[in-house]
Amino acid sequence: MDKLRQRLIEYADGFLTGNRDEDLMILLKRDHCLQVAEVALELMKSVSEDPYEHRLAETAGLLHDIGRFVQYRKYRTFADAKSENHSVLGVRVIDEMALLSELPSGEQKLIKDAILMHNRAAIPDGLAERAHLYAALLRDADKIDIYRVVLEYYENPSSIGSVTLDLPDIPEVSPDVVEALRQRHPVRMADLRTVSDFKLCQLAWIYDLNLPRSHRFFLERAYLERMGTHLPEFSGKNFLITQLADFLASRL
Repeated sequence: MDKLRQRLIEYADGFLTGNRDEDLMILLKRDHCLQVAEVALELMKSVSEDPYEHRLAETAGLLHDIGRFVQYRKYRTFADAKSENHSVLGVRVIDEMALLSELPSGEQKLIKDAILMHNRAAIPDGLAERAHLYAALLRDADKIDIYRVVLEYYENPSSIGSVTLDLPDIPEVSPDVVEALRQRHPVRMADLRTVSDFKLCQLAWIYDLNLPRSHRFFLERAYLERMGTHLPEFSGKNFLITQLADFLASRL
């Protein structure tokens, strides 16, 4: 893992230009990859004692966003809708750099498939048990660390607009977004109009967590409470927060 981790760091650092704002975005994603690897490892340890599975989960976490670097260089955004699917870009980079060449072909496919599914609206039906586990685990690990990133931004605002997909930061929420959250449905990216909508979208991720350890992560880090303090006042806000809190508690 140390060798692969170093290759990821060197690859990411190759996109640094000396432009402060652009370099901040590259470093943000580099550190996110490193953190997701750690979270993925802990999540896998919560369901398996096999060191080999631990290594594979950590590898998936480390490489899950490797497509973000070329995406940002080419398009100056992390919004897939305005550029390309970063998961597809990532698998392309993995293949070009032969980053998984030391693994059997089946394990390579397992990791790449999990990466391709980590940013989909939902995990496809019909997956084999192990493939479903890796997809679920990687999606959880990604969400857990994205919360760390965005809450640091909300609590210490900076000029990094791409963290919030370049949406206007105004205290308004869209009815369709509120209703989706009330119904415990995923929020469609196409419905996001403001940063407040984006925050509600992130709250809806709680309903998409898969592993018990993931729910505990959210409770231990007070993610729900912290995100709630950054929402504007709107009709039904308290109901949504209470509903989410009850859901998290029920999963423990």
